[in-house]
Amino acid sequence: MNQEVTNRLKQILAQENYTNQPCSEKTSEMSAEEEAVFQEKRNACLEMLEKIVDCQATEEEQQAFLEHTKQCMPCYKEYKLEAAIKEMLMQKLEKKSLPCDLIDCVKSKIKETQI
Repeated sequence: MNQEVTNRLKQILAQENYTNQPCSEKTSEMSAEEEAVFQEKRNACLEMLEKIVDCQATEEEQQAFLEHTKQCMPCYKEYKLEAAIKEMLMQKLEKKSLPCDLIDCVKSKIKETQI
């Protein structure tokens, strides 16, 4: 995730009432401006969720998001689902080592393409 996105997420997380505003309160009566704000917040939550599940979020970002999930059931459910999927994959996938000759072959191919 690039620095611009990270900075934007931090700005949204720092906004007043971020943790008190659920992401699920989109209504048909929303003005275009309100819908844009809603969509921006929803996208920020999804991006932050991705960072947290991928262990790329800072401690501050994690705390802000987890505080938000106390008030926002959709984000809480998505967080729990993503965490469960990741945990299941980690348990089911086994790590296998590659043969040394394959590693050497790949390294040499990379060197050839860089020259």
